[in-house]
Amino acid sequence: MRATVLFDGQCRLCRASVRTLRRLDWAGRLAYADARDPRVLRAHPGVDATRALQRLHLDVPDTDRRPRRVLDGFHAFRWIAGRLPALWLLWPWLWIPGAAALGTRIYDGVAGRRFLFGTCEDAACRVPEVRPPSGGPSPGSASARGESSPEP
Repeated sequence: MRATVLFDGQCRLCRASVRTLRRLDWAGRLAYADARDPRVLRAHPGVDATRALQRLHLDVPDTDRRPRRVLDGFHAFRWIAGRLPALWLLWPWLWIPGAAALGTRIYDGVAGRRFLFGTCEDAACRVPEVRPPSGGPSPGSASARGESSPEP
């Protein structure tokens, strides 16, 4: 079973990012779904609807080594980078100490301001602001679940 990338289908920047991922995913390792579709959200019960419109989410299925989990933002990108051969050279750099904190800040900065870049029609990308609990990562992130070691 493939991991599913959930994205905001009304956001031009999000759609462009998914188009790029599709081009890099020549082995078909990922599935892609619009998080604005209620059927998609029902099929991915671990994904919060509001958060899925704020950050890219990745629903990773069970394996014999790890249970099903949902990653988001930088942590989702880092997981993807380890699976797509075109991004393998980047992947080790995403595990350098501090990379997750910096990557999350950059990701959230761009994602939170995406409508300022003219990427959304009639502010379609705007979603209610949801802040993570103070002093910690967002609830859906890998670091919130204590996942810190890379997976081969």
